[in-house]
Amino acid sequence: MGKGKLMRDIGDLQFRLGFFAKAHSSYLEALKIFEYIGDQRGKAYVWGGLGRLKNDSGFPQESRIFYDQALT
Repeated sequence: MGKGKLMRDIGDLQFRLGFFAKAHSSYLEALKIFEYIGDQRGKAYVWGGLGRLKNDSGFPQESRIFYDQALT
């Protein structure tokens, strides 16, 4: 398992436990790794996670920006 996937999974767990700030940091670290290695699927998953964070933090309109990035 690569570090990008590990950080993404940690972000997912932190999100589920309600640690949104920590999840955000983990997702950003995963995103950097996925960008570096050119993993489009990994990046899309992380952008979706960031969208869920925005949505569940009370910013549903801002979440669309992240969801749109996941689709590109």
